[in-house]
Amino acid sequence: MEQHHSENIELNDLAKAAFMSRFHYVRVFKQLYGVTPRSYLRDLRINKAKLLLQQGLSITETCYSVVMKA
Repeated sequence: MEQHHSENIELNDLAKAAFMSRFHYVRVFKQLYGVTPRSYLRDLRINKAKLLLQQGLSITETCYSVVMKA
């Protein structure tokens, strides 16, 4: 997730890569990280946005850098 935070990451794809059902994946992920995969991804994007804004990027540039790319 950290390397692909700006892409559209699907829960089904994450679960499939981990060889788990999506429901089991969410349970295991939450046990390990304390948050759901969606919350973890949101927090990654927020932290990346903060960093980019501190580096002087505009809000628009920052937005396009951290949200889903088509």
